[in-house]
Amino acid sequence: MKKILFLTILIAVGVVALEPFGIVMPSNAQMTAAGILLALLIVSIGIFWQESPRDERESELFASRSRAAYLVGLAVGSVGIAHGALTHRIDWWLVAVIASMLAVKLLHKK
Repeated sequence: MKKILFLTILIAVGVVALEPFGIVMPSNAQMTAAGILLALLIVSIGIFWQESPRDERESELFASRSRAAYLVGLAVGSVGIAHGALTHRIDWWLVAVIASMLAVKLLHKK
């Protein structure tokens, strides 16, 4: 239940922060608050949310989910870099994220 609540809040705050339809026209303070809240939610869900597997089957599912998350992050970041290359404005954050993901994957030892 908590997962669904966090995901719903994350999507809602993301939509407010991105403001894709241009309907609301939030003030600078509201946009800053939405951005900070979005960053806090991402950090809290991505880093501090700890789940521990109860058996070997759940351990395999967690590993599979981690691989899928890595591949999706890599794909989305690569599309962002390709889009930036086409518009001649590559965002350095995308390059830093992709490079750090690849560095951790290559340098991590069990």
